[in-house]
This record gives sequence, structure tokens and C-alpha cells, in this order.
Amino acid sequence: MKILMIFRFIPFHLAHERLLYLNDNAIHATLSHNITEMNKQLILELHQTIRLMMMISWQC
Repeated sequence: MKILMIFRFIPFHLAHERLLYLNDNAIHATLSHNITEMNKQLILELHQTIRLMMMISWQC
């Protein structure tokens, strides 16, 4: 009886592991997307700062 219980548990365990794996992949994809968006924003801010510094230097 205990052996049957173990065999009934294995598919559930594998399905649970698969869900955890898919969840991890979704989290990594979301983090990658967020990091990419943050990098884009930082680059835009850097370009704006450089333009501002160039405008200030031309006025001197």
C-alpha cells in the first residue's frame, strides 16, 4: 500500500517541480525585462545630462 502511495505522489511531485521551473523562468524573464527598461531609462538620463553639460560649456 505504501508503494502505491509513493507512485501516486511521483507525478504530482514532477508536476509541482515543472510549475516551479516555469515560475522561475517567468520571474527571470520579468527581471530581465525590468533591467532592460531601467537601462534604457538610465541611458536616456545620461544623454540628457551630457546635452545639458554641453550646453552649459558652450555658454562659458
